[in-house]
Amino acid sequence: MNTEYDYVVIGGGTAGLVVAARLAKKGEKVLVVESGGDAHDSISVNAASEFVSHVGSVNDHAYAVHDAAMPMPRGRCLGGSSAINFLLWNKPHSSEIEAWEALGVVGWSWEAVLSEMRRAEAFLPPSSTQKSALQLPEEIGNGDYGDYGSEGPIALSYPPYACCTDKRWLATMARAGVRVNHRAHLGDNAGANVSPVTVDARHQRAYAIRYLESIPVGRGGMLDIRTHTTVDRIRLAQTDDPEKTFRGVAVECSSGDATFDVDVGKRVVLAAGAIATPAILEKSGIGDEKVLQERGYTPRIHLPGVGRYQGHYYVTVCYELRDVDAGEATRDTLRGGNRQQTADSVDPSPIHQAADCVAYLTTDDLLSELEKAVLSQLLYELESGDGEQRVLAQLYRNTQIPQVEVDMVGFFADTNGTTPAEGKQYVTFMVGCQHPVSRGSVHAGEHGVDIASNYNTHPIDRLILKAGIRFVRSVIAQTEPLRGIIGGEVSPGNGVSEEAFMAHAPACDYHPGCTARMGSGETGVVDSTLRVHGCENVFVADASVMPTQVSAHIQSLVYAIAERAGRSL
Repeated sequence: MNTEYDYVVIGGGTAGLVVAARLAKKGEKVLVVESGGDAHDSISVNAASEFVSHVGSVNDHAYAVHDAAMPMPRGRCLGGSSAINFLLWNKPHSSEIEAWEALGVVGWSWEAVLSEMRRAEAFLPPSSTQKSALQLPEEIGNGDYGDYGSEGPIALSYPPYACCTDKRWLATMARAGVRVNHRAHLGDNAGANVSPVTVDARHQRAYAIRYLESIPVGRGGMLDIRTHTTVDRIRLAQTDDPEKTFRGVAVECSSGDATFDVDVGKRVVLAAGAIATPAILEKSGIGDEKVLQERGYTPRIHLPGVGRYQGHYYVTVCYELRDVDAGEATRDTLRGGNRQQTADSVDPSPIHQAADCVAYLTTDDLLSELEKAVLSQLLYELESGDGEQRVLAQLYRNTQIPQVEVDMVGFFADTNGTTPAEGKQYVTFMVGCQHPVSRGSVHAGEHGVDIASNYNTHPIDRLILKAGIRFVRSVIAQTEPLRGIIGGEVSPGNGVSEEAFMAHAPACDYHPGCTARMGSGETGVVDSTLRVHGCENVFVADASVMPTQVSAHIQSLVYAIAERAGRSL
């Protein structure tokens, strides 16, 4: 292996492989350093049908979170979290992206971000059978409905099978008074829809490893990859530039008992993800001086925003199903069986079911007039805070922006300690807070990373989450045609109030971000070119740089960030 590269990309996950592939195609000599292994031959990773099986697997970091009900899944293999996620592909509200400008972000308009997303996409229009089963409009795949990219590495499609809950989703939401929005990917995402998933025509997972298919890796190529290798820190040297006072000169690595350095020819790109990236920055001496000193690291660049965590979180409301026809069965019928044998079947079956039925609900959908008044008063208090808090208040004041996601999955996915009964089928509603005011932290720890989520500690978050839970229980579950197949409430259970339910620790919603946010001000960590403030040649390109959370699953945004970095660095 060479000891010097033009670019050293730390992390071979979703963003890291995109950045590395784009740089290598431009003729740069690139090394990717990945702590996990290469799972591209893994049946469980490649088979889209196995999307529920990766939590806690060898390909999952499964980071412990001090105050959450479950570990935080993060990919630990080439492709990162795009190799183990739940596949759904959707996009934020345009106003969320435009709001970043107030935090000192320049050149990241909604249209610019959307353009980067399209570079990743290869949209596969649904068949007439899929349109009928999922209640998709006949025009989807054409004109405004089909405004996805078509030539990118990441296939987007709709599942070939719809279970009983999938088929009833949009009709139920329409009858409940929620807007059905088939154009949610174009910047106005409020309402209910069925979103595409990252699955190709062979029902294989489409993830970041696809970016490497046309690039020689290893001897003779422009790209080298070192797996099962941990980056300990970036070694910095002082410069004569009064603004860019340090330069990354080497990346210190370890693999097993061996340690070695990789010299940096041009630039270092940190793409280790929203959990590992701030820890590596801190070990390199970049972060809040007080935090660094407390943890035994020599401060080099004082950036208090390193490790300021924002993440979606959710609770689950689960019901038993009744009177399910065999032709509309859910994945629960496969519990304990040979899923792979079923997945190899030509005929669509429950194994091909996806988690693609979502609703993004606004405060107008969720709150009573009294609750809106309470929220308004809380927002006045928020508006007197720092720049991040003022932007957050702006996102809440805009009643077109969703504040709660309800993700309906037609199988048992409860996180509250209940277990599925033999022979029973279920529907689970994941209710997630999209713009948490509560702030957590991610810092380098003695044995990895220390994560404190602080979920649900702010009254705005509790107000919004309570309203979301109530909406599922009193509106969605009580509205036909879903109501006709919903039986007893398994979790939280009849008689348990929303307040009592929220006392339990919520679960991480797999979308951590903002731990090295882009922008200016005291808590900005990177500028609009993704360069770390105070560094000449150290960049960050992953979910860490998101200035705020957004009302969407973040993988499309992570691809956009990485596409921008790969072209501009």
